[in-house]
Amino acid sequence: MTLEVEKYISLLIWRVFIDSDVLFAGSSFPNINSASNVILQIDEVVLIKVVAREQVIAEVSRNLGEKMPEALPIFTRIVRRCIQVIPDPSSQDVEGLSSQAAWKDVPILAAAINARCHYLIN
Repeated sequence: MTLEVEKYISLLIWRVFIDSDVLFAGSSFPNINSASNVILQIDEVVLIKVVAREQVIAEVSRNLGEKMPEALPIFTRIVRRCIQVIPDPSSQDVEGLSSQAAWKDVPILAAAINARCHYLIN
């Protein structure tokens, strides 16, 4: 595939940022009809690209380990196959958006903006 074709395809695929609630639900309750699972399935057929920040991956891994350790293999497979993991935003990025959302949600918003996501799902 040429670079031009790859660039064109990347313009057609929506980048969708997910938070820990979406990833936890998709990993711990693998019902094929759940909204969280549908988002992850759409990523697998390359209709969208799911993006999450490092903190989301760490939080879900820790919570699943404590509450549902049997779901950790599903979670690991989902992260490996479906999710583009991006770095957490800088404190400067977070502070610059402090008036745009509730304080606890600002790092998520900053990460989604930094990753140039079209949508943020929580």
